[in-house]
Amino acid sequence: MKKTSLILLFLYAILILALLVLVVAGARLYSATVASRACHDNQRLALAYIQSQTAGNETQVRTADMTFGQALLLSQGEDLETVIYLYDGRLWTQLWRSTMNFFPEEGNVLCDLDSLEFTWEEAGLLKITAGDNTGYARCGGGSSER
Repeated sequence: MKKTSLILLFLYAILILALLVLVVAGARLYSATVASRACHDNQRLALAYIQSQTAGNETQVRTADMTFGQALLLSQGEDLETVIYLYDGRLWTQLWRSTMNFFPEEGNVLCDLDSLEFTWEEAGLLKITAGDNTGYARCGGGSSER
């Protein structure tokens, strides 16, 4: 009887260990899935925000290479512009007077984002690449500053 009890105890221990391994593996998989979904949600949020800001905008929309990287500038008047840019791993926006110095850290954070690129497919058609997602916006503009 003693030998049978020991074998059963050993089998229960193996079963519990296997269940623990499955729970840990499932938790890691779930965590990776949630992180991936959050990343893709942020990319879609960035695309939707930029498309909504530029779509139908008949004022001058242009891209510019600034000290921290590429930015999208939307003219709001004589010297007032909305600047949308990637800085410190996040998407930012800021209302800026072009006659003043630009400080990227003073903007408003919209979401975390790993990469952002603006290119003009043709005059009036802006291609926006946020991470792995790509979107387009029709807007008045099509110029780039260097």
